[in-house]
Amino acid sequence: MESATTELVSPEQSRRPWFAIAMIAAVFVAHVVQSFWIFPTPRALMDNEHPVLLVDHALHLYHGALGSQFLREHGTPWGFDPFFMAGYPESPIWDSSSNLSILFQFLAGGGYHPRAYNIGLLVCSILVVAFIPLGARASGIRVSETAVTALLAWLYFHSEWTDMFWRSGLFSFVTASAGTVLFIGLLLRYDRLPTRVGWIMLAGISAAVWFAHVTAPVLVLGALIGFLTTTALRHTWRWRLAVVAAGVLALVVNLIWIGPFWHFRGIRSPQIFFMAPETGWYLVNQYLANDLDGPLNLFLLLVGGLGLLAWWLQGQRVRAATFGGAILVCLGLALFGGMWNLTKTLEPLRFKVPLHFLLAAPAGSLLAVGSARLARSLGGGRKGPVLVTLGWSLALGIAVIMLPNGAAILKKQLLVERPLVAGLQPEMHQLVRTLRETTDPSARVLFEDQLRLHENTDPECTHWTPLLPILLGPEKRLFIGGLYHMAFITNHINTSFGDFHLNGRPIDTCSPEYLRAYCQYYNIGWAVCWSPLSRCCFDQWGQSHRIATLPRFNSPNKPISTNMQQWKALTRRVGSERAKQYMTEGEGQYNIYRIERPRSFFLNGQGRLADVALNRIELADTTPNKGSLIISMHWLDTWRTEPPLPLAPFYVNDDPVPFVQISTTQAHKRIVLYNGYGR
Repeated sequence: MESATTELVSPEQSRRPWFAIAMIAAVFVAHVVQSFWIFPTPRALMDNEHPVLLVDHALHLYHGALGSQFLREHGTPWGFDPFFMAGYPESPIWDSSSNLSILFQFLAGGGYHPRAYNIGLLVCSILVVAFIPLGARASGIRVSETAVTALLAWLYFHSEWTDMFWRSGLFSFVTASAGTVLFIGLLLRYDRLPTRVGWIMLAGISAAVWFAHVTAPVLVLGALIGFLTTTALRHTWRWRLAVVAAGVLALVVNLIWIGPFWHFRGIRSPQIFFMAPETGWYLVNQYLANDLDGPLNLFLLLVGGLGLLAWWLQGQRVRAATFGGAILVCLGLALFGGMWNLTKTLEPLRFKVPLHFLLAAPAGSLLAVGSARLARSLGGGRKGPVLVTLGWSLALGIAVIMLPNGAAILKKQLLVERPLVAGLQPEMHQLVRTLRETTDPSARVLFEDQLRLHENTDPECTHWTPLLPILLGPEKRLFIGGLYHMAFITNHINTSFGDFHLNGRPIDTCSPEYLRAYCQYYNIGWAVCWSPLSRCCFDQWGQSHRIATLPRFNSPNKPISTNMQQWKALTRRVGSERAKQYMTEGEGQYNIYRIERPRSFFLNGQGRLADVALNRIELADTTPNKGSLIISMHWLDTWRTEPPLPLAPFYVNDDPVPFVQISTTQAHKRIVLYNGYGR
């Protein structure tokens, strides 16, 4: 069995490394403080009035609230959400980052608990930087090497790319990425010390990483290949069986969400690929960029690669192969994953994050070992370490001088000058109040969404509207749009409204007849718009009447709308003067319109929607037409009725998801449509 130590370090270095321990403690304390700073105020962690609203956080919070409630009530994290998309099965198939949110809010009792989500976000932030040095240490490297690894992991966590992931809501992926380093460390430790406690820790981290994010098998694939290749003949069949058992246990634990994920795999729809460049030169150019990420990532790549080589040459081949396998898979995906549709769905550029977390361990090892060796060659004692420290200080100073832009960005990142946006703003409260006052449950609200991902044009990037059904409370409203503009499931194909596109087409190409039919199929009674083109179209449509204009929260001093597609469409539609007026008004207001049409959720037959809730729709005073009722609500294979009545899917228009048809020849005072979960 290979040695767990590094032979380049002399015996005199084996004394208790107080400096390294102090360095790890300092890094960890600094990171804990920064983890609190990411919230705008301490109050955001103390109450339920401060949901995080940046990009996808509100979406994960909403799905976590639903999933935790389903889990409490039905023992499964999936269920039917009737409030968006004319109804859809809320499951992990398109929101792969909601598992941790479900867990946080489940532990708080289930349902909507922003405080639990925020505390969970804080805990994950702390654990990410803890996982990497813990994994490095468990892999067998010395404390001094672990200290440098911790420093590098801390710096990379606060780099632009990782910070962007954290701010945009991809914290589950970042957590799983760091957890992969700990998984590798515990796997290597179990290779050296196959104890019962070691097996429990290995099985536990395997289950936790997989629970955190669906891509965990991809993250650990290369590590497992490298590990098994270099240990194939080392262990007995009992040891191999124990490792397999740890993996099986992780699978069994995660069946609670893998089951729904697999069951609903068929509702995935073709997607627009994010973070999937078609050439590897995109990543190369990022490494050469004059910012913080470019130099830091290139440093980790080069030094980490040399660290892997040093491990191999020192005889630490299992460690080198295990880390190296995982690194090669992540690097390969980041470079070339955008070339094939199969890997495009993974958003391969995101694998930059686990790539550089993994590189932190061999890079930290090489830097620590090399520094110790250099100190000895300079005379040892106190003189050598002092000279090495001066040398590193000089190198750091030169880097700051040569890369002033990166240094300035790093300062802002470490001081957390841009905390998360948490808590509803006055404009949001005003919109909720107005929706209560101007709409009612007789019809749906068509709500224009926005894909807010680009902080260079919209630094706040707030996307809070997934919380609308919760914020409205007992004043229940159903929405088309508002949840997420890029929901890649079939239920969303015809029920999308965002960024001046209705049902996937520019709204100015929708004729009055098309709008009339659309509003009939989905029972639209009101529309809420913010984009200049959408506001113009509803201003001109004869069946819509503006009933309110409200301020819309956006970044301070945001310039007027400069979208050329909207400008050209507006010019064709209303002329240059009116187009200029709409564009000048920009995106800082909501217009609310009332759609003048008969309200009914019944496309065939008559009745009314008496009540709506998760997994449950109550119909009242129904009268069938030609032996059936057709409800403007998407089909679910597990729908059941009380009293029991025959159900069948009914396709309407070009919606790929059918509506619900209830076969009956009698009038009913009350029919309850509910999700029977296949029972």
